[in-house]
Amino acid sequence: MTQLAPDPSALERSLGQLRIAVLVALAACAVVILSHAGVDEEPVDHTSTMIALGLALGSTILRRLGAAGGVPARLAVAFTIVGMLLALAVGALGVFVTQTQAARETGMLFALGAFILALPRPSLASLSTAPKN
Repeated sequence: MTQLAPDPSALERSLGQLRIAVLVALAACAVVILSHAGVDEEPVDHTSTMIALGLALGSTILRRLGAAGGVPARLAVAFTIVGMLLALAVGALGVFVTQTQAARETGMLFALGAFILALPRPSLASLSTAPKN
């Protein structure tokens, strides 16, 4: 049995919808964090910071691998999806830190970093067609 190749435009549209869903979920994480009345009185556990850094690094590496040429299409899509889900995990970790350690500022920084990780990369074509002064 042969598999049909997915339509590239449909695939891009689906990845765009996933990115929007992740960004909306991260905005919801930020709202939950902002609604918490906690204040950063004590230092945050270093374990949660290391976990956030590991998730962010994994997200960055996987999204770069997904955008790299020479990677099979299925693998590139899988890398991109897992990379975006890791970015979402950073935001969820921010909610967890806010709820368990009353570290509202740290949780908000995690959510903001996750939001930045989930933003789409600018394409090289759009950068090269920018007007020069």
